[in-house]
Amino acid sequence: MGIVELRKVVKRFGQTEVVRAIDLVVEKGEFLTFLGPSGCGKTTTLRMIGGFELPSSGEVWLNGREVSALPPYKRDVNTVFQSYALFPHMSVRQNVAYGLEQKKLPKAEIARKVAEALVMVRMDAFADRKPREMSGGQQQRVAVARAIVNGPSVLLLDEPLGALDLKLRKEMQFELKQLQRKLGMTFIYVTHDQEEALTMSDRIAVMNGGRIEQIDVPTEIYNRPRTRFVADFVGETNLLAGAVERTGGEHVLALGEARVPIAPAQPLEAGSSAWLSVRPETVALREERGGVGDVALEGTVEETVFVGNHRKTIVRLPGGARIVATEPPSARGALEPGKRVYVGWSSESAVVLEA
Repeated sequence: MGIVELRKVVKRFGQTEVVRAIDLVVEKGEFLTFLGPSGCGKTTTLRMIGGFELPSSGEVWLNGREVSALPPYKRDVNTVFQSYALFPHMSVRQNVAYGLEQKKLPKAEIARKVAEALVMVRMDAFADRKPREMSGGQQQRVAVARAIVNGPSVLLLDEPLGALDLKLRKEMQFELKQLQRKLGMTFIYVTHDQEEALTMSDRIAVMNGGRIEQIDVPTEIYNRPRTRFVADFVGETNLLAGAVERTGGEHVLALGEARVPIAPAQPLEAGSSAWLSVRPETVALREERGGVGDVALEGTVEETVFVGNHRKTIVRLPGGARIVATEPPSARGALEPGKRVYVGWSSESAVVLEA
């Protein structure tokens, strides 16, 4: 049993089932992220762990004890919200000390714990400031300090970086991960930002329609998605639909007139439909047929886009499908629209997904 366990947890609002029979075990000291689009059930699942929502059925366990019906203040968890939720009339020190004061701890112990928490989030120099005198990133650090100062078993973070600008979000991602490692505390995080999830997490639970479609380490989620939704949602990918053909023990995917060798994880029936997921960075782009890998498809450049650290080239195949290839900007000059080119990839870099 992990530090958090969900057993067949369901949540309904009226007749709408927003979380559907989720089973999940979160290990002690793990950084787990719920990732998915708006409305997929990730925040509702987090709120059921925190006690802000009660499950319609199923069980929530924390530290080996069922807490399904307990209110938040009786669970050994704290939550960091996107809105910070700091008391505007209190100083930073007072905000962080508030929870400890409610527990009636000795003043000297409160002062020590508050000072330690502020040092951890690098806000000790701002202890006497009010929230209005700080930036969004500084306020978020204070919110984290207030949450960790009580030493909860689990810290829940509900899109805490959503209100920050891109540069500050990236900085805070690394800070939160370093803090989690230093504390050894279990973090359960909610986001719709794929890069954020890949950067910070030990494991990612990708949610869709109230269910967990895949839960795994970030490299497996990205490189070996198990469903079309996961492949399409996490990062950018080329999704090609085709029909399976078999010659002896080998599988081939028919993409219009082209025949592409594939290596499915499980044998597929001839004539069945399948999708091929190929990440743009694994697609080779050449003006000649040679050197593009196991697959070589001829197409026409539709558009070339400069994206800073890479150049994106969109190639249209004869059947109408598009392939996106990314390359370093220094790889070549931009290819003009209308130019005939070849795209390809190695069989190992492509993932076969059943339709």
